[in-house]
Amino acid sequence: MSGITGNTGTWTRVLDFDDIESEIMSCEDEAIPAYLEDIFDYKLFSGEEKISLPTILSGGITHINLNALPENLRYLFADLFLRRIYYTLQATGEIPRGTENEREKFRLFVIVDEAKLLVSQKSGSKTAIKAVLNKYATEMRKFGVSLILASQLIAHFNEEILANIAVKFCMRAENKKQAQENAKFFEVSEKDLLNFRPGEGILIIGSEKMNVRIVPSSGRKV
Repeated sequence: MSGITGNTGTWTRVLDFDDIESEIMSCEDEAIPAYLEDIFDYKLFSGEEKISLPTILSGGITHINLNALPENLRYLFADLFLRRIYYTLQATGEIPRGTENEREKFRLFVIVDEAKLLVSQKSGSKTAIKAVLNKYATEMRKFGVSLILASQLIAHFNEEILANIAVKFCMRAENKKQAQENAKFFEVSEKDLLNFRPGEGILIIGSEKMNVRIVPSSGRKV
């Protein structure tokens, strides 16, 4: 394909994903093109805009919106993206133990909204294959990655994730059921969770709890 053979001298050639798509779509086995159809339709690996990991790691904010993708492609993209970050930082090396300087301790903050979509969830006696975040919750920290996960219910996270959360922030519950589940885990007042205003919540660090109110940047005095 595109002149890439068993000869290692050809391995430096850049293979365009469109070439791979053409080969697969012309495959005699119809099951393979059907299985990969969504990947091709959404141009997951052949879009015009490239995601540069060196640019992401150099600083600033990178926002990746997966809302337009079907659920199966969200898992695939998130897994591949986090894996790429993991291997890149693994090559850089672990953060030295005992490092106190915050800039040296954290190389990257990864914020995942609606994290429930990427965490394994139990269905009866079986566990659904939604474990994208599970395998990175423990491993990425030693390479300087801080995962910030947001979801409506604490029940969305399994024990493996919860065991590795150092800081928790619980905000207003949308209904009594949410308040009951979150209050039980965080050991806080169900009434407080129902009465919090937007931006208010309880910050929990270890055994310490404190009420916090987040002021939008537009309302802050500089």
